[in-house]
Amino acid sequence: MKKLLKQGKRLGLAAIPVALIAVLLMGSVVPARAEPEKVVKIGIIVPFTGALATLGVPNGQGAIDYIRYVDEQGGINGIKVEAPWEDYRSAPGRALMAYNRMREKGIVVGITTEEAALYSFLPRLIRDEMPFIYAAGAASFIAQHRPQWVVGSGPLYENAVAFGAKWILEMWTEERPPRLGVLSADVPVVRASYATVGPYLEEIGIEWLGVEFSPIIGCVDFSIELLRLVEKGADWVWLSHYGANGVVVIKDVERLGLMEKMSFMGESASLDQGTLRAAGKSANGWYGVYNRPTGLMCEDDPKMKVLLEVAEDYRGYKPEDVTTFYVGGWAAARIAVEALRLAIEEVGVENLTGRSVRDSFYRIKDFDLGFGLPVTIAEEDSTFCAGFYRALIKGDTIAPVRGWERVPRVFHYIMIDSEEARAGRC
Repeated sequence: MKKLLKQGKRLGLAAIPVALIAVLLMGSVVPARAEPEKVVKIGIIVPFTGALATLGVPNGQGAIDYIRYVDEQGGINGIKVEAPWEDYRSAPGRALMAYNRMREKGIVVGITTEEAALYSFLPRLIRDEMPFIYAAGAASFIAQHRPQWVVGSGPLYENAVAFGAKWILEMWTEERPPRLGVLSADVPVVRASYATVGPYLEEIGIEWLGVEFSPIIGCVDFSIELLRLVEKGADWVWLSHYGANGVVVIKDVERLGLMEKMSFMGESASLDQGTLRAAGKSANGWYGVYNRPTGLMCEDDPKMKVLLEVAEDYRGYKPEDVTTFYVGGWAAARIAVEALRLAIEEVGVENLTGRSVRDSFYRIKDFDLGFGLPVTIAEEDSTFCAGFYRALIKGDTIAPVRGWERVPRVFHYIMIDSEEARAGRC
């Protein structure tokens, strides 16, 4: 019996190291904790609902679709890219709340559509060092401080008006100067623009009649403003209203029979396809200047093939459904992705910050968007889509009458170094 116990003890002692080895071996096959997936986020803040939805919906869709497409193609050098979005419901005051939520989601760059909304959170994004793309144009308030934190998608608004005025002079045949008035949304940045535009128009031979301002949303009748321009003897009226207000203006011009008394012109944000379709054929005979093509213009362009394929795959859109604002959102997202690519190559995704992305915008040189002119972004001209084409509205269709032209920089601003100013050095 004692002999058996001794043998059992010997076997038990021998089993201990065997068991330990087995435990260690088992531990070696437990899966290691996976590294968190690397993701970069581009925030989209647009009016998907409300009076400006005709701009916001296609603009937001174009941006979201391009970012989704890039992600499905493998991301930015293998790094996943996402597009969280917020609807500020066409109420600029809500845009600040939307921006704060985007910051909480960890975006490193953003895209927005309308200047009043951007203006509402501009001080915050400067403080946060968060770069943004203004996907519907460019306004002077983004061009007066260094470092720049906003990249515009087109010539400064003042230069767009100057470009349209040049076209008016080319078409004018009478000996006296043409009289030009403006019907505009009342937002601070636009008021500031016209303070400089008016004297310039007088210098080049246009009689300046001033601006009829009205609220940016919620107007149901523009008869008073339009009839005031008639009383002033306007030959031309430049429109700078958007979305639902733009539709009302166009309808009122037709209702009052004003096309027989004067001519009308607008920029791309005022005469986009959503507005034109909502107005029916009431805008027939209007003139427009545009910095983004329509889907129909892209049909025979191999560089725009992917855009049209994605629009159909993701949205069921045919070329005639792809608006200038969809193309504008797509283009803004392309610029954002390119800046992210350059920043990641420069500092690595682990060190990616808003400032590193901002700096990369200004390393974009001769970039091909697939339409328009090659893109080079500089601190002194923080924009892309710098070319315009002229168009006549036929029914509810944008019909180009001339190819892409570079818009002269008639207006540019002396920039204040904000960081130097805060430090008391200027």
